Amino acid sequence: MISYRKASGNDLDTLLALIEEGFSVQQNFFDKKEGWEHRVLFSYLFNISPDNLERVYLAEDHGLLAGAVGLIPQQIFFGELKIPIWAISPVVTHPQYRSQGIAGKCIRYTLEEIRKQGIPAVFLWGLPDYYPRLGFVPLLPRFKTKITPAQIRERTAAATGDFRVFENKDLESLARIYNQGNTMYWLQPERTIFWWRQRAAEIDIELGNIREVPFPKKENFVVWENHIKEVCGYLYFEMIPEQTKIIIKEGATLNLETALSMVQTFAKRYLKPNWTLYIRGTPRHLLNIAAYRLGGTHLNPTPLAGMIKIIDWPVFLSRIAPLFTRNDSTQSVTVNFDINKSILRLGWNPDCGLSFEIHKPGQKGMNYHSEADLTRLIFGFYDAMDFEDLCDSSLRVIFPSKYPFIWDANYLY
Repeated sequence: MISYRKASGNDLDTLLALIEEGFSVQQNFFDKKEGWEHRVLFSYLFNISPDNLERVYLAEDHGLLAGAVGLIPQQIFFGELKIPIWAISPVVTHPQYRSQGIAGKCIRYTLEEIRKQGIPAVFLWGLPDYYPRLGFVPLLPRFKTKITPAQIRERTAAATGDFRVFENKDLESLARIYNQGNTMYWLQPERTIFWWRQRAAEIDIELGNIREVPFPKKENFVVWENHIKEVCGYLYFEMIPEQTKIIIKEGATLNLETALSMVQTFAKRYLKPNWTLYIRGTPRHLLNIAAYRLGGTHLNPTPLAGMIKIIDWPVFLSRIAPLFTRNDSTQSVTVNFDINKSILRLGWNPDCGLSFEIHKPGQKGMNYHSEADLTRLIFGFYDAMDFEDLCDSSLRVIFPSKYPFIWDANYLY
């Protein structure tokens, strides 16, 4: 008989053991290192705050933990607005209890709990063939850009600066550079100067390469300084000699010219002739654009994808409504969506701005878009061909296309 409950401080050791075993035993392989790394990561995360375990739901069978789902509070930037969109992690089931719907039930309990707290949406990385059945919408394909020494094109422009190892005096510059991305991307976790100081205090901690980015190893965290000694970018990298590759796990820069100089200089300095450089991000991120323009290729390393689930549409739409006050369109637009067996009517009117109403189900046979459609439209991840009943101008009025983005390595924080 499976029972469900919130975790407490007494559950930490057994929860970490479940995480290690659950992530070691995959469907097609056993990887003890994978399980151990997840145990170290979540040991670190759950000990950051004594309240963290209260955000974990457990499935229990006669004292044995059968599954667990955790939540990590997070604020992301939606335009200039900060919206609480919490990250779901981990989602783990004991190998003996898989295929029984246990993780799905844990997720449902968890979502209902935070909906009561006014949290309108959640995010996770997961398998697109599983999570959509729970209402999650794939929005963030996991991309990276690949470049080899043989691919790199020579640039006539001289480098705009050079790399040096991070110093504590750089913290305010790093926060400023990172925060510039808040105006560029939908999904970027909040990082205050306090966050950066906390990470700097953890440089070279034991197992830091698993626990945290971007400061696990000081020698792998470098800043880009221009010719007048201004910090204009940074990146953290990991070298994997046995696989002859280097991964830039995180990086940010102020402009494309700086990004081009950073990638070119980094490749010349660190990339051996038979090695490959990988940059995590999206095709729209400046470092990825730079690597592509220098001769690299964009990759989409499926199967994982970032997914969003809106758990309270009225709260979510109310929070983002201020983004539409500057809309200068004179066109009125109304679109209907089927949301939880009710009809959500979303509209824009030049006199009233953004509005929405929830009605009882409409007449059978009427054309309504789905909740997944609305999620993709709101986050700008859609193809206009999927909405032939809406002209391009109508789509642009309510749903400005903007490629969503979140870092692979820091979404948990």
